[in-house]
Amino acid sequence: MEQSRGRIISVADDRSRATVEVDTAVFCSRCASGKGCGAGIFGSDRGPRRLDAPVVGHLELREGDEVQLELAPQSVLHAALLVYGIPLAVTVVMAGIAYVARLSDAEAVLAVIAGITVSAFISRQRLRRSNCLRQFTPAITGRLGGVE
Repeated sequence: MEQSRGRIISVADDRSRATVEVDTAVFCSRCASGKGCGAGIFGSDRGPRRLDAPVVGHLELREGDEVQLELAPQSVLHAALLVYGIPLAVTVVMAGIAYVARLSDAEAVLAVIAGITVSAFISRQRLRRSNCLRQFTPAITGRLGGVE
């Protein structure tokens, strides 16, 4: 699992969820080391970000606690497929169509660019759906420290 740290801003009354503040620059270990995947290229905002995360297990959390956040590897793979797989597949299909239709080089390039643009828009819209985003929300799996 991909792990990161965050700070509890508030805890839900039923203790099943909490609002956590994370530093987006260091949320992902690959991004923090300068080897990011580029997923934030279309709208990355630096600085702290708040998210509503589910709590795994029976953790006693309070405002100000430092917590460990984890994202399942299959969620990372699914997000990568949405972000990169759809545009790549459409690019290959558009290039194939351009080849079969015997389009000129300029027409083929325009067809591929149109395919990339449309597929990037579709991927972005899909990722913005709340039910899609929920599966990519990290869970709070441990308490690292807190305020006394």
